[in-house]
Order: sequence, then structure tokens, then C-alpha cells
Amino acid sequence: MPLILQRLGCLPVVLLAAFFCLSPGQAAGLATVYRSEIRPLLDQFCFECHADEDAEAEAIAAKTEIVPADPTIDLGKIAARKGQIGKMSIEDVMLTLKKVKGSPALGKKVFTQQGCIACHTTEKGQPLKGPFMGQVGAILTREQIAESILKPNASISQGFATVSVQTKDNNSYAGFITAQSADEIEVRDITGKATRIKVSNIKERNELEISMMPPGLASALSIEEFASLVAYLASKKG
Repeated sequence: MPLILQRLGCLPVVLLAAFFCLSPGQAAGLATVYRSEIRPLLDQFCFECHADEDAEAEAIAAKTEIVPADPTIDLGKIAARKGQIGKMSIEDVMLTLKKVKGSPALGKKVFTQQGCIACHTTEKGQPLKGPFMGQVGAILTREQIAESILKPNASISQGFATVSVQTKDNNSYAGFITAQSADEIEVRDITGKATRIKVSNIKERNELEISMMPPGLASALSIEEFASLVAYLASKKG
């Protein structure tokens, strides 16, 4: 019997416990490893003793939705699609928004569908990426949220500005300042990668006048979908 099986003891039981304890994303990863690497070992060494547990683990693995840890989202492709919003002027959209309240539940789905999750998080405990949206409803009005989506470069609120940093050792960084002290700052780019930079190593630091958020991401939406997206973000008040 392989040494790893001896160390783990009853491997199917360990797997079942892991599936029930891990988050969906982690369980999806374990499901993949189970199918490709662990299942052959079970077939070879453990099948006779643990056929029932093996079948149960396989059933759980089959039902686990596999979600990439870092989904690749083509924001340019999303922005190129045209729906009701893309065919209306911003002024008309804002006027219509006053009459259509939208559904926060639908808005949550749209938030994922339109690629917002590539750059933003909405719940505490999630890995930070770009600006945190978990309390945007307490900072901006419904109208300001809508305008910031439709015209991301028009008005960049405090805490949402993009900063460019050039270091003395010839490295360049662009992103959001998520932490800073007298000795160092932390710059987090839109992929969620954080870089700590010594203040003594900063050659130049500038606040950019353009947003890292590309315009047109709401163009493919219907009025109801856009109103719902705004309603969902407006409901996030920390």
C-alpha cells in the first residue's frame, strides 16, 4: 500500500470529510484531484473495503460545481454587446432609472454576469481586488452608483482612484492604495494582487484621472437588469 494511504488512514473517509468542510471553490479543486489522481489509487488498493464510500465521494464530486479560482473575464467583449442601455443616452437612462426600482436579487446575478467580480468583492472575508463594494450603498446614492457605472471616468470617488507608482529600482505599479503607513504602502491591482512598497523606494506617485474600470460594461443590459444592478449595489451598506 502506498505510503500516503498509510499516513492518511482511510482515504475515502478523509475525502468525504473534506468535501463537506471546504468552500465550493476549494471543494471543486478537490473534486478535480479526486477524479484524476486519487480515484485510480482507490480502485487499486481500497475498492473492496470501501466501495460504498467511494461511490458516495464520486456522487459528491459529480454534483460539485467547478468554478475557476480566478475566472478569466473578457471585459472588452462584454462592453461590445449592445442592449437597451447601450442604445440609450445616459440622460435617458438616468431618467428611466427613477421609475424602475429593480430587484437586488437579480442585480446580484448581473454583478457576476457582467464581470464585476473580476475587479470587485462585496462580502467581508473575500480576497480584495479593486475597490470593495460591500458598503458602496452607504457612500454613494443610487444615482451616483448608476453614473459611476455609465461614466466611470466622470467622477471618481475617494478611495476609488487609481494610483500609479514608480519606484527607484525601476518598477511600475498601478492600482488602489489599500493600506499605508509612514514606512510603506500597499498597492492592489484589479486582479487582486497586492504589492507592498517601501516609502523610501518610491520615486514618483500619481493619482490618475481615469478609472481602471472600462466604459460600456452595462451596454448589453436591459433597463430592468441595470436598475437591478444599481439596486443590489445600493443595498450594500456594510
